[in-house]
Amino acid sequence: MVRHLDERILASKMAWKMAQNVWGVVTTAFDDACRSKAVELRVRSDNPTKAVRGPEGGARTEKAHLYPSEFLALVSCPRVPIERRRAYAIGVYMYLRPGELAALRWEDIDLTRGLVAVRRSRLRDGSD
Repeated sequence: MVRHLDERILASKMAWKMAQNVWGVVTTAFDDACRSKAVELRVRSDNPTKAVRGPEGGARTEKAHLYPSEFLALVSCPRVPIERRRAYAIGVYMYLRPGELAALRWEDIDLTRGLVAVRRSRLRDGSD
């Protein structure tokens, strides 16, 4: 499993942080399979992940932030299509991730109460 995750990281098919998250789920599942509080989940006497190192790490990525003046220039620039400017404004003011913004639908917005429900996210490949 770790070799597969490392291969995906090296092939740029998976971010190193995602691989570490996956490994965390796997190790927790095996730990529960032998030491769960719920006795019915204890189906193993050993934990095969106990002595295995997790996937390789990587450099932390920097997040790009806009200064307020840069954001204002972006959303008021007439060369940027109005639909895109609106999307940028909604995303920034609602603190949405790009995938959440892409999956946002009118039925998620309650104008009467001023609420927006973020119920889904679109993956980078465009699928839901």
